Amino acid sequence: MTTPSPTPRKKRRGLMIAGPLVLLVAAGSYWLMGGRYEETENAYLHQARISVASSVAGRIDKVLISENQTIAAGDVLFQVDAVPFRLALAQAETAVAAARIGVEQLKLAHQTALAQLKLAEDEAAYQSAERIRQENLVAKGVTTDTQLEDARHAET
Repeated sequence: MTTPSPTPRKKRRGLMIAGPLVLLVAAGSYWLMGGRYEETENAYLHQARISVASSVAGRIDKVLISENQTIAAGDVLFQVDAVPFRLALAQAETAVAAARIGVEQLKLAHQTALAQLKLAEDEAAYQSAERIRQENLVAKGVTTDTQLEDARHAET
């Protein structure tokens, strides 16, 4: 006995349903098995030029890397000319020394002014005592009024 073969219309309908279903299952399994993850075998990124910035400005004295050399964050790439910075440091140290000398001069001037003030206070006390002495002597009749006037004049 032979089984009847399906008609072409039934074959077509079976293929129209089974074909997209097979494609859908294949695409889903590809996506689940790793198609959504990007993979590379070589992580080398070629870039002809990159921007490098320094925290100080100056002329580059020495380049410490070579072409195609692997570098990491924090590696020293080049050396900046140190002469301008040494000159600026020397100039700043000179300014600090000059400021220290200025402070010492001000301290000495202050001490001199205090000594002059003490001398003037002592002189005023002496002249006041001399005036009082001359007043007492005039009252006793031992000295002249002229000497008393001189003492009063010297006190002011």
